[in-house]
Amino acid sequence: MAYKTGISGKLFGALGVNKINIRIIEQCADEINIMIGVFNEDFEKAIRVLYESFAK
Repeated sequence: MAYKTGISGKLFGALGVNKINIRIIEQCADEINIMIGVFNEDFEKAIRVLYESFAK
């Protein structure tokens, strides 16, 4: 995220469009990674949505 504009927007946008609520957001100071937490019932859907958004 430190070197690519729009990654956070793509991540949060994909989850939002799919109605997945984010419970926690954590990012380290060097902005290389981001960790999010979702409700247990949204976990599998969140993984699927993010995979489809970034791996294709």
